[in-house]
Amino acid sequence: MKLVSHFTRELKQIGLYDTSSRLTEAVMGVAKSIDDQDLTDYDMLKCKIVLEKLIKQEPLTPLTGDEDEWISDDETWDKNLRCPRVFREKSTGNCYDIHGRMFIKNVDGKQVLSTNKDSHVLIKFPYTPKTEYIHISDNK
Repeated sequence: MKLVSHFTRELKQIGLYDTSSRLTEAVMGVAKSIDDQDLTDYDMLKCKIVLEKLIKQEPLTPLTGDEDEWISDDETWDKNLRCPRVFREKSTGNCYDIHGRMFIKNVDGKQVLSTNKDSHVLIKFPYTPKTEYIHISDNK
């Protein structure tokens, strides 16, 4: 019950522990399921690495660009099934990571992340998704 105790304590710390909440139910369900496996510390580390990537909808291995990785999103674009931030333009075959660049700007003393058309990065396969973070200076 290591994770159940830890998750409970941390959710309570930030005011998100509510037994009638779907979020609490989902998070605690994951914790209980993992605890029930009685994993070694090493297996727990591997589980954490895999779950972290899967929850963020990231691939566990580089994308290949093979046809079976794509689904039609609309008339113009195909979406990568393994990584929903990667798109292929049907007319050119060019592929883009739409979160290849994220822009960071200070707003009222807080860092705010944003994307725009300049976030789209042309990619080649095999491809491991990555994000370049660009700090935007305040030019007041």
